[in-house]
Amino acid sequence: MREKIPSGKYPDGKDVTILYPEIVKYWFEKGMPKKHIEVHSCPSVGEDCLYLYGRWFGYCRKPMEWKLWKDLTNEEKPPKTKIPEKYFK
Repeated sequence: MREKIPSGKYPDGKDVTILYPEIVKYWFEKGMPKKHIEVHSCPSVGEDCLYLYGRWFGYCRKPMEWKLWKDLTNEEKPPKTKIPEKYFK
């Protein structure tokens, strides 16, 4: 289970939610109260991190990291890889 971190006590940092209006809009439309959608800088991993209800959800680089899988378009999904036949023998 993901550890809940009290608001304002994120490991690296500062609140950068204002830089991600698309993410806030997406989750708000899913029924998430805006006060529970937070993005904080995480310089230790070189990314900004999305927190929902105080729990880490994902990074903010690509839609596939912050959206629900069922809502991703084909362009947003990772490319399918072909597994070489030698692994099936």
